[in-house]
Amino acid sequence: MADEDATDPKARRAGRIAKRSASQSRKQRLLVVLCTVGEEGSAQAMARILVEERLAACVSRVPVQSTYRWREAVVSEGEVLLVIKTEASLWPTLRRRIRELHAYECPEIVGIDATESDADYLAWLLAACGVVA
Repeated sequence: MADEDATDPKARRAGRIAKRSASQSRKQRLLVVLCTVGEEGSAQAMARILVEERLAACVSRVPVQSTYRWREAVVSEGEVLLVIKTEASLWPTLRRRIRELHAYECPEIVGIDATESDADYLAWLLAACGVVA
């Protein structure tokens, strides 16, 4: 069966794609960063700055209701969740920039490493962030 796979053009192509994908993912990784902001105007401004400065390829804004503990009180309020898509090597600069722009004393800045992403989307993201592939 392994010999058949070795001569099958589709299997060889799939193997090449998997190898290229694996090697590319070791070099560049998609990082999804979550950050909540208190109001839409601030969220929109922050999103624009992060994209303009090429720290993010795209920032999606989603209205959410958050419930959390702050200074021993349980608080529920509306916020805007920023879903920031970036390249992982930009994390330190992105985190620092969010802290500079953010009004919260302790902002949510959570990076989630995307273990899988579409190759075309990753290529676009790298170009949008100014990262050389």
